[in-house]
Amino acid sequence: LGVDYSLHLVHAFHMSCADTRRGKVEDALSHMGGAIVLGALTTAGASAFLIPCDIYLFHQLGVMLVSNAGLALGYTFCFVAPVLLLFGPVGHCGDIYFPAWALWR
Repeated sequence: LGVDYSLHLVHAFHMSCADTRRGKVEDALSHMGGAIVLGALTTAGASAFLIPCDIYLFHQLGVMLVSNAGLALGYTFCFVAPVLLLFGPVGHCGDIYFPAWALWR
């Protein structure tokens, strides 16, 4: 559950047509940022109904899911996005198909 938000942001970064890291991060955040935030809010909102339950197991599950959604959202925007901005691949860096494409070209 906690990997989804980061994965969506990294995929949007990878699929961006921009040439620079900054442009790719801006594209990823503008195209997927709202969906990621709303996905986290719906997960946390649906799980929040478990917190006031009398059954302790459901209470713990609600606290864990709400906390997980919040931490994953913070991790995605406060760690993954800056790391992509500083070290994200551009051009053919990390492209496993590029060497084969370059040979057959």
